[in-house]
Amino acid sequence: MKPDLSNCLYLFLEADYYQALGKEDLSVDTLKRIITQAGFSENDIYSAYDRLIAIYAEDGDYSGINTLLSDCDYPSIVQAYQNYLAMTPVFSNEPGEYDASLRLKINANTSGNIYYTLDGSIPNESSARYDNPIMLDHGKIVVSAVFINQYGIMSD
Repeated sequence: MKPDLSNCLYLFLEADYYQALGKEDLSVDTLKRIITQAGFSENDIYSAYDRLIAIYAEDGDYSGINTLLSDCDYPSIVQAYQNYLAMTPVFSNEPGEYDASLRLKINANTSGNIYYTLDGSIPNESSARYDNPIMLDHGKIVVSAVFINQYGIMSD
């Protein structure tokens, strides 16, 4: 069953009402109904995401924003708010065995820091920070990396 498109206006008003009463959880639930129900326009969905992100940001819940955007099916919305995401770092080379030295680059989706280890252990903020390509010479080296964005959200 498709929702009545005029219903979207009422849902936004309902979310505003809950927000004014200080019931953010109910406001968030109402806005999530807009982004999960089929039939609303992309503009309405974008507005709902915008309001949700504003609520989460005001509360300092950057992990909630990351989760919200990670589940988003709209690339334009994800792109607009990508600075909140902590996506898995991307390596310049595929895993495998190499006969020669390797210059490994690691990239992330937005501003923040990449931390890495060379022994396969799980990196964290105490690990080496990636600033320049890593020279891998010889032997078995298992590189692991995480990205931590400017809001402290850690990638997989």
